[in-house]
Amino acid sequence: MARYEPDKRFGFVFFDDIKDPTSGWASLGQKSTRISSVDDLSTGVIWWSNIDYSVFFYSTEIWRKSFLRHDRYLVVSPDRALAEWNHDAKRLTNDFKCTFLAQVFNRIMHAAFNLARRQIPTLTMEKLFGGQRLLDDLRVLMPEMDYPRADAAAIMKVDQAYAEFTKCTVRTPYDGENIILRRPRLLYAATMLQLPVPVGPFENMDRREMRKAGGDDRAQFVRESDKPFMVELTVERMDQNIAPIYGFSNASDKNKKKTTRSWVAHPEFLALNEFAEMDIRSAWVGDSYKNLYEDLDSNIQDFFNNPINDALWTSGIIAETLWRSMLLKESGDKVGRAADGDERAGTSWEGAWIRAQDKIMMFAAAKVLTDRGYAVTSYGLGWVMCKVPREMKAEYLKDALSLGLVPAMSDIPDGLFPKKSRIPWTDDQKSFFLASYQSAKRADLIWGLDFLSVIDDPKQRAEYQKRIMAEAQEKGW
Repeated sequence: MARYEPDKRFGFVFFDDIKDPTSGWASLGQKSTRISSVDDLSTGVIWWSNIDYSVFFYSTEIWRKSFLRHDRYLVVSPDRALAEWNHDAKRLTNDFKCTFLAQVFNRIMHAAFNLARRQIPTLTMEKLFGGQRLLDDLRVLMPEMDYPRADAAAIMKVDQAYAEFTKCTVRTPYDGENIILRRPRLLYAATMLQLPVPVGPFENMDRREMRKAGGDDRAQFVRESDKPFMVELTVERMDQNIAPIYGFSNASDKNKKKTTRSWVAHPEFLALNEFAEMDIRSAWVGDSYKNLYEDLDSNIQDFFNNPINDALWTSGIIAETLWRSMLLKESGDKVGRAADGDERAGTSWEGAWIRAQDKIMMFAAAKVLTDRGYAVTSYGLGWVMCKVPREMKAEYLKDALSLGLVPAMSDIPDGLFPKKSRIPWTDDQKSFFLASYQSAKRADLIWGLDFLSVIDDPKQRAEYQKRIMAEAQEKGW
């Protein structure tokens, strides 16, 4: 591959007031400088910022600055990135936060570009990084999805056919701390991308046709079919111990118009069938199943198969971005206007199946945590959150690791997991190294190793890895 001269730089800008984003701090990763307005920022830099998404697009005109990005541009927020690197945002100066987040952003963007350019050698940073989120930018690396059309597109909407995440209705302790736990990102992404997904075309089947094909027991007919079903149903009754956790049709935002959930993809139907009574109305039925992983470009497969990426935080962020890019709406330039009758589906057929699997997997984690006495408040997209009283925190974190769930470093009390002790990890061993060092809060070692994520040359990678491990041994990291 020919040598490439970067045509973009990356930085972070921390505005003093996100409702009036003028003055603040800006950094390219070395040191921060004060700015008095957005016009003090270089247009040759893509700036990640602390501006809230809604403020960015709906309360100001700052979105017109094409070099500026909002706080949700990445799959991790600025505050969450700080927490995962053992920094408490409430105790840091804006100067420090700005410089550190610029370093984080630099790594993620260069790692993303290196991955993209191995697959598409003619790419430039200018061409790749133009979307509202990195999710939109990296979808170019993934297979084309099959999007519902016409009547099928009309039902494929958030809160109608799927949920972005689940809000639970369990009783929570009056005094407690909300603590998020995550599945190891790279392992979870690989799991999501190796699931069976449907192959069309999809045909509509009403109640009468279902009865004719499978008899009076429509649930059994769907349950035993080897074809992919998107099922329209009502939940008549659900196990009272399950319902507050499963949260079927729970609204996630009290300010949005409420929509009753009425459609589920086949994997979620099979889960619901275990603890709910349902009335099945109709379905969209596909032709067969395929393994999504086989459609991935060899470049993406190599990324997931490279064992060093299991130990790199930045690679985990890229991995999560890749699998979540499969959930997006179809690009606007590939569908007509709603006024032309071409309604835009909220996700693809494959995306609905992936969302269903995420719902099931994270519900399973939420259920186990509930059984152990913790109050789960929400879950989805590879994470689960509980409200935990202070006196239960240490046990909660130990239980989390025993279930293959990793807390942010800043949530782990110092000394809870001493350096030479083994964490109670029973999950996939590929994730053990990173989980262990995060639990022991050995941020310096993880940060040093993480630089491997932006070294593209295999020889240079090997030399750096050898050097950083020798330095770790010398410093007792």
